[in-house]
Amino acid sequence: MDYFTGKTVYITGGSSGIGLATARELSGRGAHMVLIARDAAKLDMALRELKARTGSPGQKIATVSADVADTARIAEIMEKAARDHGIPDILINGAGAGHFGTFEETDPATVRRIFDVNVIGLQCVSRALIPLMKKKGGGIIVNVSSLAGLIGMYGYSAYGGSKYAVVGMSEAMRAELRESNIRVQLLCPPEIDTPMVREERKSITPEGLALKKMAGQLTADVAARALLRGIRRGSFIIIPGFMARTTYRLSRHFPRFSRMVSDLVVKMNRGKTKAA
Repeated sequence: MDYFTGKTVYITGGSSGIGLATARELSGRGAHMVLIARDAAKLDMALRELKARTGSPGQKIATVSADVADTARIAEIMEKAARDHGIPDILINGAGAGHFGTFEETDPATVRRIFDVNVIGLQCVSRALIPLMKKKGGGIIVNVSSLAGLIGMYGYSAYGGSKYAVVGMSEAMRAELRESNIRVQLLCPPEIDTPMVREERKSITPEGLALKKMAGQLTADVAARALLRGIRRGSFIIIPGFMARTTYRLSRHFPRFSRMVSDLVVKMNRGKTKAA
């Protein structure tokens, strides 16, 4: 029996990236899953793949097409999902929107879009399901932030700001929900090779790219396995990757040195030709 066997796991952003990679891992461990994402076609592709990988008789996998930032409807959609597919034992808030751009270049509409998905969407989904999880006796909520939610980075005032908000929200949720037997955890990965990151590469500057390389890049599969290990261990902050953990520890214990290195990298790469 695996730790996840028989558990019902909801994954927002489940049609791609870390969400889909986590679902792949869970498909062979006997977990029941509900994948939530906007793109119905991608969800159908994910469902066919996961059903072919299931490892247990009676294992249930379902999809729900929804926009987590749709504040008018998302609570109703989540409540219906719980009626149809069961109340989650584990909720992974993995839906996210990314953006690279300096503070001056980023317009308010972009900032609002990023926060609507990364912060408000997380809050709305969680608020809809927490009362049901309490009635069930508890559970686990994993909020996906980023290393950019722990360390301020050049070019990430909107994205990093939203992910810092996720960290602060998760800290408060952890304190508030622990007596209800709901454990809150936080995933803070470095750059992950996902469709969102590949799209970002079209606009990222040499300065931003050089800084991200310092923390390393991981595959979604590596991040997903780290996430599941972290859930089993009960770690509050889960940071996949040795380079990412080292970067975080340096910034936490030696912030002045960390900022000095960051500023030097930006200076050395300013004006360079953008990589293809």
